[in-house]
Order: sequence, then C-alpha cells, then structure tokens
Amino acid sequence: MSDCVPLKTSEQASPEYIIQTQEWIEALTKRSTALAGMSRLCKKILKGRAEDAAAMVGWLESVAPATAGLPDLEQSRVLLLDKWKSAASQEFLKIEADLREAGRARGWQIDGQWPDLYVERGILVHVDERARVASVGHSRLRSATVSAIVKALVVQVSTLIPRAFSPPGFIAELVGAYDEVSSGLGGQLAILDVYRVFVIRSQSSKFWRDAHASAFTPISVDQFRSRMARSLAAGATTAPDGRQLRLLPPLDPKDALFIHQPAEGRFAFVGRIEFVGEKRDASL
Repeated sequence: MSDCVPLKTSEQASPEYIIQTQEWIEALTKRSTALAGMSRLCKKILKGRAEDAAAMVGWLESVAPATAGLPDLEQSRVLLLDKWKSAASQEFLKIEADLREAGRARGWQIDGQWPDLYVERGILVHVDERARVASVGHSRLRSATVSAIVKALVVQVSTLIPRAFSPPGFIAELVGAYDEVSSGLGGQLAILDVYRVFVIRSQSSKFWRDAHASAFTPISVDQFRSRMARSLAAGATTAPDGRQLRLLPPLDPKDALFIHQPAEGRFAFVGRIEFVGEKRDASL
C-alpha cells in the first residue's frame, strides 16, 4: 500500500485544490531531490579536485535554476560564484609557472612559448585560453588544471623514449625508411612520407602474420619527434654507411614536424629529410 494518505477535506473542498496541492508537493520533492544530488556533486568536487576552481564555477552556474526560488540560497550562490570566478582566473594565470615547476620537479625538459609548450621535446601541451581547456598530445582534457595536465603527462612521457633506446640505432632505422621511400635513389624526401614507412618497418613479424591491434607497435608523432630530438642532441647524425642526415624546412608548415634543433637551441619546422655523402660498406 502507498504511504501517501489522501487529504481529508470537507464537502465544500475543491477537487482542483487537492490536485494543485499534490502537484506542489511533487514539485517540492523533485526540487529537494535535485538539490540533494547537486550537493553530493559539490562535495565530490571539493574532495577530489579542491584546486579546480573552474569546476566549481560550472557547478555553481548549473544550480541556478534550483535556487532561483530560494532567496537566501540564491544570494549566497551569486556571492560564491563571484569568488570562485576570481579564484579560477588567478588559477588559470598561474598554469604556465606551476606547470614548469611541476616539470622541473620531475626532471622534464619543457620548451616552447605559452600557450604551446613541448614536454621532453615531444609532447605538445596546448591551453585554449578562451575555452579554458587543455590538450596533452592527442588527449583533450575536460579542464586546464595543472594536476590534470601533469596526470596526463606522467602517462605519455613514460612512452616517449624506450629504455633500450640507442640514438645510432634510431638513425639506422631512419635511413632504412628513407632508402625505402626513395627506392635507393636518395634526394630530399617529405619527412612525413619517411615517418609513415618508419612506422611500418617498426612492426614485428607477428603483426604481419596477423595484423591485430594488440600486435601493433605504435609510434606516435610525439614519440618520433622526441626520439629524433634525443638523437640530434647526442650528435647521432651519421648513418651506418657514412651518409649524413640533413633536415630541411618545409614548403608548407602543415606538411612538417616541429622538431627541436640542438644546434640552434630551438624548435623548427622540418618538412624534408635527406642523407647525403658517399655510401661506404657498413660492414667495414
């Protein structure tokens, strides 16, 4: 049986009045339920992401319909919203400094100019100042807090350079891909064409027996860029057969990779690649 007890009315009571009262009670119950749910969400934000002022701004804006008819709560909401917006603005302005400090604490190299920073000379961190969101590599975050950015970076940085990475070995693999693209004729080639073949040549025989996702060895542009920068910094620019690596600017930046150039101490667009010089017997 229902716990709801019908209202006792006199013979003069209007049925319409009863219906309206029941509707009012239902509306009140819905509002109470909504407020309770919003309260739980707020507590979760404060407990898990107390520094995320942007999340609190969004939450306070979302509860406006629920507090519209409650003057005391609405007044407090407006005052709190103003304070959290101020905190969010200050928090956003500190992102670059806090991120660089977090990077130094972890031993990460951070280059570039705000709002585009390169971590470990491979991963692009871009902050959209208007939308106040950030992207880390190919991952778009829901907010632009330092904690969220660092959390994503911890995962991605660990995949940039393999433990057994060898700069001369990387150059040997690179010249192999270069020669395959050029059919052994040499010349200046588009770096993205060489990168594509580099990825293909990096796959194991197991993958080519069964091209399943679990057998695929991914080499992202960020990983390729970081490994190239590591090799250049180590002075590994000579192929096993004696040819020298040359990196050349692009005709169009859209067809290039942004790679750190240690000789210039800065990032530059690389659109073409070439190995020059006379070949010699690599076995000698």
